[in-house]
Amino acid sequence: MIRLTRSSREHRTTTRAHRILYGVTAGLTVMVIGVPLSGVIADAVDGPSATISGTVFEDRDNDDRFDRGEPVLPGVSVSDGQQIVVTDAQGRYTLSTDVERRDVDLVFVTQPAGYSVGTDANMTAKFYRDLGRLATGDIKEVDFGLRKDKKSANGGFTFGNVADPHVNAQLAEQITEINTTRQNLAFIQVSGDLTNNATDAEFEFYKAGTAHSKVPVWPAVGNHEYSAGATYKERINNYRRHVGPEWYSFDYSDRHFLVLENNGAAPFAEQLEWVKADLAQNVKKGKHLVVLTHQPMNVPFGSPSVYDEYGKLLEQYGAELILVGHEHSNDVEPRSDFAGTAKHVQTVSSSYTIDNSPRGFRFVNMDNKAFDNPFRLYGAEKDLTIVSPAPGTSVPLDRFPGVQVNAYDTTDAPKTVRYRIDNGGWIPLRSTGEFTWYGVLPGRPRIGKHTITVEAADKSGATWRRSSTFTLTNEKAITPVAGANWSQHHGDAGHTGVSADVVAAGQRLAWSYRTKGTFLTGSPAIVDGVVYAGTRDENGDGNSAVHAVSLATGKQLWSYAVPSSVHGSVAVADGLVYVPTLRGTLFAVDARTGTLRWRNDPGPAPEGNNQRTYGYYGVTVADGKVLYPYQTRHGEASRGLLVALDAKTGTRIWASPMSGATMSDGTPVVADGHVYVGNETADRVISYNLRTGAQEWTGAAALGGWQDGIPSAAGGRVFIGSGNGIIARDGSTGATLWSYRSSWPSLVNGNATPAAAAIKGDVVYMGFPSGEVAALDAATGAVIWKRLLPGQQYRGGSFTSPALSGNTLFVGSNGGSFYAVDARTGQPLWQHDLGTWVSAGPAVSGNTVVVGALDGNLYAFTPGGVAANPWPVVSGKVTKQTTGEPLASTTVSLLQNGSAIASTSTDAAGNYRLAVEKGAGTYTVQSARLGYATAAREITVGTTGVPGIDLETAPVAVDASIGKRLPSGLVEAGAQDIVIENKRLAMAVAKVFQDPQMTPSTPGKVVDLAITGQPDQLDWINLPYVSTSEPAGGSAWQQLQVRSTDVQIVENTGAKAVVRVTGTSAENPDLKVVTTYTATPDEQFITASTTFTNGTGAPLTVWAGDALDHDGPGSRSAVSGNTPVTSGGPFVHTPDAKRWIGQSGTSADNQTYGLVYSAGSGAFTGYSQAIWTMSKFELDLPAGGSHTITRRIVATSNDGSPDKFAALNQFAF
Repeated sequence: MIRLTRSSREHRTTTRAHRILYGVTAGLTVMVIGVPLSGVIADAVDGPSATISGTVFEDRDNDDRFDRGEPVLPGVSVSDGQQIVVTDAQGRYTLSTDVERRDVDLVFVTQPAGYSVGTDANMTAKFYRDLGRLATGDIKEVDFGLRKDKKSANGGFTFGNVADPHVNAQLAEQITEINTTRQNLAFIQVSGDLTNNATDAEFEFYKAGTAHSKVPVWPAVGNHEYSAGATYKERINNYRRHVGPEWYSFDYSDRHFLVLENNGAAPFAEQLEWVKADLAQNVKKGKHLVVLTHQPMNVPFGSPSVYDEYGKLLEQYGAELILVGHEHSNDVEPRSDFAGTAKHVQTVSSSYTIDNSPRGFRFVNMDNKAFDNPFRLYGAEKDLTIVSPAPGTSVPLDRFPGVQVNAYDTTDAPKTVRYRIDNGGWIPLRSTGEFTWYGVLPGRPRIGKHTITVEAADKSGATWRRSSTFTLTNEKAITPVAGANWSQHHGDAGHTGVSADVVAAGQRLAWSYRTKGTFLTGSPAIVDGVVYAGTRDENGDGNSAVHAVSLATGKQLWSYAVPSSVHGSVAVADGLVYVPTLRGTLFAVDARTGTLRWRNDPGPAPEGNNQRTYGYYGVTVADGKVLYPYQTRHGEASRGLLVALDAKTGTRIWASPMSGATMSDGTPVVADGHVYVGNETADRVISYNLRTGAQEWTGAAALGGWQDGIPSAAGGRVFIGSGNGIIARDGSTGATLWSYRSSWPSLVNGNATPAAAAIKGDVVYMGFPSGEVAALDAATGAVIWKRLLPGQQYRGGSFTSPALSGNTLFVGSNGGSFYAVDARTGQPLWQHDLGTWVSAGPAVSGNTVVVGALDGNLYAFTPGGVAANPWPVVSGKVTKQTTGEPLASTTVSLLQNGSAIASTSTDAAGNYRLAVEKGAGTYTVQSARLGYATAAREITVGTTGVPGIDLETAPVAVDASIGKRLPSGLVEAGAQDIVIENKRLAMAVAKVFQDPQMTPSTPGKVVDLAITGQPDQLDWINLPYVSTSEPAGGSAWQQLQVRSTDVQIVENTGAKAVVRVTGTSAENPDLKVVTTYTATPDEQFITASTTFTNGTGAPLTVWAGDALDHDGPGSRSAVSGNTPVTSGGPFVHTPDAKRWIGQSGTSADNQTYGLVYSAGSGAFTGYSQAIWTMSKFELDLPAGGSHTITRRIVATSNDGSPDKFAALNQFAF
């Protein structure tokens, strides 16, 4: 690891633009600070003021009281955030504070080196005192007792850097994990966004998390720390009350830490003047400056440009490190245009990431000469994976790829790793990167079975081991042989992910090419027998590069270093390698020699500003053009810019703006003369004319989340993932064709879905952050098969763009393995464990599959391994009774003991194919399709399966059954849940499915709802809830007290379908809750009646009702007789006589959803935000008494009317 060494201030170079400021600020460095330092500061206390005085002393008995004999501390800075004063020889200070400046008045000290301010009960550093709200003329005596801390006096130290924890359920365990390190941890610093909405409850949650720390926690203010209010001081009140001032400083050893607000909300001049004064006082000879703040100051989606002025000031004082968060991404720039003396380090969020990195934090290790800032993944405790020789495998001694191990521990990285064979002597391994250790087999090993044992040890001497067996053979190894080119992301300009070469499952590792960088979602290319791949640099250690590697041998041909991470995929064409970089520069490098041929740089910033750029996108080559999107703060790319450059010369052919400069990811895709690019939000796609660059259409975001998907296109359709789902659009018009959401919850916070779908014929193959890999019908989105790859929190989901070779689908997992899956059935046939995220898409050429992993290594696999025996297959055809017409998109399930163990969908000809994972046995095959009755046959399956299992079915007017699924949209229910339908609408009631937001209360609740033939736009209906307290606040909808254990179809006659749900209240187990859903053929609604019966033996008052959650685009809510809610809230509304609550959106299907209550249900109020609405009934239940709430569940068309809710009035009782 490269450690950044500080240049002396005397020999520092400065930019011409920055010298202008030095004449203004240099005089501050020689001032003695005992009074306000400038006119700006002095003027600020001319108005109503209060006086604060006190003593700073050494608190020897740790009682926070200034006792006789305790030494005073002169020369300590004390401030209110506007003035800075310094304690005199008696340790005394006095300052006059403006009582109108803030509503919560604070005074704080700058902790000097060698002392500690201590911590409060939540482990926040106790450097400030909350004085409440001072009045004019108040006089306050406030003492500060500091404790001697020899560790902070001088010498090296380590601290933890956490960014953007938000309201993150894992925060407490994350803080605990960081504290388990055996290093000398000095403190933890949090780079802002402690909360989501700055509520008291959220701050309490944050503090409950930091209370698990053993060391002080120093926070910075993020843009999410501002609550509602008309003025700045109103908006910042909660932050100040809970964790202290917005800006402050402290010393530790020879470092001065400056904590800034740079979100654009605080008074700019006020903070700037304070900073000048603080630096002048505290950054003297031998003291070095570290800046802690929230928003990056070198990227477009960062702090406002006015903060560029800080760059000059920080550079003047030789700032060596700037630590930030905000973007939920890893981005390290050693010498940025902003404050060129400093390493600018951005760290991913501990809550969810946007660049698709694993969640993690940093340790910053500092000594008197240098520092480093290693990024650490959460949740990897004593990991040890033997990559080669793979456990349980047979490996030829010929061309043996070497011993290779991935060893990792979150808080205490291994310092040595060694191995032995068959209890022989220990042999040390060499390291590369953050994970990998490697070596060779000893001497002349014998042919036959062996045991390998690996041991890792950290700095403290703690060890951990793994053992496995392998067999050495004398067979000849299969050498990698090149075939068809795989020239860019997912193989071609359409990102179809289909190889012209056929590689069957059953691989062996041929070689591993090791780098010190990382591979995330950027994927390798293979052209003319050479593998090309770009590496990310998580720590700014000089590991950003593009590598050329021989496919046959795995040896490096050349490496070309670039100044920032290669996040997106490279592309190769006509002897050039096109390399996108995080700072937005595109490099064209000679494919044979690795020398630069041309480069394309973002345009400059206006005079007085530094340009801020990024390029998270990959690059695509088509029609002699290089297509590359990037974004800047200033200039033509300020909303994002797609450029088409001449592939040979780099000359611009055209440039076309995108739709927004917040972080966007992916790679452009080309098909049928169009260029498709994801941008700005979720699954939004923009279509451009390939020849002219003219923008053709922009698809609205429907699936939710940040934009991080890579589109793929074929057959006149364009596909992109987002929000644990995928959406298909018409390539010419952008019209939505269908959408699909994984039926398993995401294992990745934020639901990032960066994979590009592979497309062959009428089938789309896609990986999801749930860990699901699925084959879907390209025309309808119907599920052909789906398979859940193993995974868990921090180590789960599939980000890989899967590659199809013949009948084999190659796909990686964040769980640490690389898989070969049967593309016809979804059966896993082979896997190789690598021990870290395998999120880059594989490349296929000849007989070889190459994939990159987060460990920074490329792995080449050739045939020779062992694949699993195929499962038996059941196949047949589903047709319509009487006519024999084939029924496409019909769900066919395999049932055992009444439960579905596998399912698929029929193709356009009505054919289906089902793999039987459990092997030979007796099963039931069942077909289920909306609008048709279920059909079933009992079958006996042999070891090879059984063909010709045909089914016939007939239309129905009303039905309730298991196995059906709504066709598209935000569909979540699976094959074991119940769908109740009539001629006009269909609705899924959970029987098995658990929604992540509703766990464990989902069974019995509505999870899908739509007009027949339309997409589902609802996430769920929490019908019913019951609570002993009135729901209130932004999470009022999340009432999870109802537990339903019995969800049954009790009537299904063809004239009526009834589903009954029986449960109780978790708060009052003797409160029985029974809901009956009833459908009849011709209504636009399904009736739901819930009876609450009090069996507690005493009177009971509860709150009950329902909540709707609309997840489609343009969500809005309404309560009958009231104005719709499109933002803000929650708002309380009294319904009129129509008695409904409803939701709708802006999607083209024009659906409005509603719950319409009978008068006999009693009085209720509506309670709404834009994305959810709920009813609240206060029920007084006598002992043994009951109450029934009856409502109509409506899905109806609003016909595109401006009043989207008027359509609900017709359904009033």
